[in-house]
Amino acid sequence: MTVHGSDIFKLKGYFFRKLNKFILSNIDELTVVSDEIAKKIKSLGYEKKINVYPMGVDTNFFTPEKRSDKLI
Repeated sequence: MTVHGSDIFKLKGYFFRKLNKFILSNIDELTVVSDEIAKKIKSLGYEKKINVYPMGVDTNFFTPEKRSDKLI
């Protein structure tokens, strides 16, 4: 399973907390996109290994120097 953030940080309340714990207890492997998300998931009691793979960006294409006002 991969967690991007909104599924942990935005879905709050008793039901979603229980749902997240149920899901986390029934997965084989977990990947997250930040250390902050890994920390939050650990606070829910998840004790297995968490793989942290930040989302990448092509810095050759997305640079301040190549900014286009057409995209705004």
